[in-house]
Amino acid sequence: MRVSGLAMLAEARALQRDVAGARRALDAADEVLAHRPPTWVEDAGAVRARMRISLADDRPVEAQRMALEAALRVGQVLKRRATLLHEALRAGAPAAQVARGLEQIAARSDLPIVQPAPIMPPRQRRSPPRGQRPRAVEAAERSRRLAERCEGAWTPILRLADAATHNLTAREAEVAALAGRGLTNAQIAERLVLSARTVDSHMQRIYGKLGINRRQRLADILPSTDRAPLGSQLPTTDGGARRSVGGAWRGCRRYVRQTGARPRINRGAPGAVPRGVKRVSNSLWSRIDFGRARLSLPALIAVIGFMAVSAAELAGSAWASAAQVRRAGPLWSLVGRATPARGASRAASSLASATVFGCQTTTPASCFGPAQIRAAYGVDQVATSGLGQTIVLIEAYQSPTITEDLATFDSVFGLPAPKLDIVAPDGLTPFDQSSALQTNFAGDISAEVEWAHAIAPAAQIDLVLAKSGSDADLLSAEQFAVAHDLGNVIVDPVSAAEQCTASTVLSAEHLNDVAAASQGITVLAPAGDTGAAQPSCDGSSFITGVSALAADPTVTGVGGTILNADGTTGAYHSEVAWNEPDFAAAGGGGFSTLYSPPSYQQSLGQTSRGVPDVSYNSAIIGGVLSVWSTSGQGANLVFQVGATGVAAAQYGGIVALADAVAGHGLGPINPTLYQLARDPATYASDFHDITVGNNAFPGPPAIAGFSAGPGWDAATGLGSPNAANLVPALANPNSTTVACATSAVVIAQTVSCTATVTDLHVDASTPTGRVTFTIDSPLGVFLHDPCTLAGTGPTASCTVTYIAGPGTAQRTITAKYAGDATHAAAAAQTSITVSPRATSTALSCARSTVAVGMATRCTATVSDTSPGFALPPAGTVTFTASAADEFKPAQCTLRPTHTPGHAACETTYIRASGPSGVSQTITASYPGGPIHGASQGDTMISVP
Repeated sequence: MRVSGLAMLAEARALQRDVAGARRALDAADEVLAHRPPTWVEDAGAVRARMRISLADDRPVEAQRMALEAALRVGQVLKRRATLLHEALRAGAPAAQVARGLEQIAARSDLPIVQPAPIMPPRQRRSPPRGQRPRAVEAAERSRRLAERCEGAWTPILRLADAATHNLTAREAEVAALAGRGLTNAQIAERLVLSARTVDSHMQRIYGKLGINRRQRLADILPSTDRAPLGSQLPTTDGGARRSVGGAWRGCRRYVRQTGARPRINRGAPGAVPRGVKRVSNSLWSRIDFGRARLSLPALIAVIGFMAVSAAELAGSAWASAAQVRRAGPLWSLVGRATPARGASRAASSLASATVFGCQTTTPASCFGPAQIRAAYGVDQVATSGLGQTIVLIEAYQSPTITEDLATFDSVFGLPAPKLDIVAPDGLTPFDQSSALQTNFAGDISAEVEWAHAIAPAAQIDLVLAKSGSDADLLSAEQFAVAHDLGNVIVDPVSAAEQCTASTVLSAEHLNDVAAASQGITVLAPAGDTGAAQPSCDGSSFITGVSALAADPTVTGVGGTILNADGTTGAYHSEVAWNEPDFAAAGGGGFSTLYSPPSYQQSLGQTSRGVPDVSYNSAIIGGVLSVWSTSGQGANLVFQVGATGVAAAQYGGIVALADAVAGHGLGPINPTLYQLARDPATYASDFHDITVGNNAFPGPPAIAGFSAGPGWDAATGLGSPNAANLVPALANPNSTTVACATSAVVIAQTVSCTATVTDLHVDASTPTGRVTFTIDSPLGVFLHDPCTLAGTGPTASCTVTYIAGPGTAQRTITAKYAGDATHAAAAAQTSITVSPRATSTALSCARSTVAVGMATRCTATVSDTSPGFALPPAGTVTFTASAADEFKPAQCTLRPTHTPGHAACETTYIRASGPSGVSQTITASYPGGPIHGASQGDTMISVP
């Protein structure tokens, strides 16, 4: 009762805009809850109170997220979930989004559910039909009248109602509310993670719609944005809190129902945050099923604070994970705390014994740990873990807990201790937990460091921190990493669209990337998380474009996919192009406006440089697990993250593995990647070709994207890696291919097969030596095997002749190049189908007219009709007739004739019965033999 009373007290104070008083009451409730196991009933009041505090502090998106996530946490308690969805609606969540959740509840329950009214069409919102008063305006007026009966209580629905009356969008209403409270444009920009220029633009539109020319008028026109707190009227302790608050609550009950029942507001999510800062962090975070984690090492984790949630619902109901918010940083939600066991030996743990979470056991899995990702992409089959290599991650600001987060991540998921060096060449910016921008960058740092380490556990991680996320500061950090040759792999952050990047910055970045290439450094960059769109230059909207950094021809751009794999074993099933409209997120891709097709893309028939080059799992629902303690919600917390930035860090780990195999830095890998993809055999073995999905951006504004298809495409590039084959191919880039003149032959047919070896290095030379051919069948022979390579330039080839032996099946031919003094050994395979030789059967009799009781001699001849050297068929022929006649013998054995490829045998046909003048059909059937296929023939016998 004490906790419930404190929660109600906090809620009431928040409704009165007494934020400080509400937080004090909630802190007292949290203190009580900290000493007992949490239950939903005790937590429900706290959820509502936290929502009210966020709303009173003009943070509607945060309140919507709390309600939607609480709706997930209650699992099968449908009535409570409906209530929480209603709370989200009252907080300003899009009615269409809430309606989907209510429809799901209605489909599974007999509960009477009131659906929100349809959203008013855009045209009607702008200009209501003459003579018809919009219901939104009526609701706004009724809400204001009822609010007066609640002693000045305030909710954001009142502000949104006022905004609808004046035709303000949800974003404009939010900006107007903060300006009406006295915040400057700079303060509003910091709170909403917008650029000051974007806030200036919003203010000008607000002035025009409201017909004012100064911000002081906002409090008069939108009175609900600045209601005076009435905290002094409420008790200051929890004694009697339930009675005091209960009276006020009863007086407001009708108001609460009516203001949340039929919202008529803009379709866009209130508080949607377009990115207004160049080269900002991109990752999107989502809650995971932590409470139902199935722990194989229980000592590694202490699960506290939250109820379980069905991961299947999470995977199937992305609408409930978070409001559709475009931010400059992660979209996250808290699910629990992970702490490594005290004194536990990390060396004794392993990926096989790592923790398995409930969301990994759904079908399909909605989250993945390191063991599953490594298995899905074949990383676990690579013979090295990256020892001796260094992966350089360029990031902005800092994460003061990254060392502890990485240690916890390793302990939870059974990874070895890493070597992490942190460098701040231009000085370290003090971490400000209240800055959303810095907090978001800290989340990126956690996920990218942890997952680069997960893919290459023995590699060193060098974290190079820029003072800020500005172009100049990030470029300075990148130049430092190249100038000091910190590592053979550099993963850069996402940059702005090409159209929005200064020419001086583009030139300096390109020169730095060229310098990296000359030093044998591979540079990778994420293609972005908004599909074929990029944030506009002022951050207020989106435009068609590609990331300037990913489009650089010396850089490998990494796009996004949605991985379908077993959440426990990691067994790979399939992938599609990353596109999750509920999060306004998709894998970046498109065509450059600055660069023409580089040499490695010229065969694609493009008119400009295409992005991305490759792709990797970047999904939010189906994302990877990460420990992030700088979220502002507590230490050692596990989140689910999806972004091409995290994908690029993992691909950097794969390149580090290839560097370890090669013994040196590979430099730009794009020429090798595209050369491997040009050969069908190596493409099939080294990549997963993604052919389903697209990267259209849902908007607003909606921007058409590109569809995935066979081979390279602007949604997924060449596809995702099969590291087991790609790593050795990158390390020793001799592309060996084998192709036969035809893919289908018959037994004893000859076919020529040619092996081609290509040196893929920049300073390529002609491969020499011999190629040996083998086939997975003991029958059959290669003539002129092994063969000796001959050629000019980077390519050499040789040809053998294969004679197919008996046995019918699809067979695999392997060509193995032994290598020479300068070229590494390599191999390739092709398939060939061997079928039986075709035959025809003919039947002839000495007489065509046979009386009843008479006989005639008949001969069956079976001929080989396949091309090439003809072989006489072997085996038996069976004779049948349509009447009760006799054959002596009924089955004869074939013997070769003097005609090549022919065999024959005889029988005696005896006419047993039948009316005069009727013809009789007799048939000779050859069932086939070890080399030849079946056939049959017939003839007609008549009765005189």
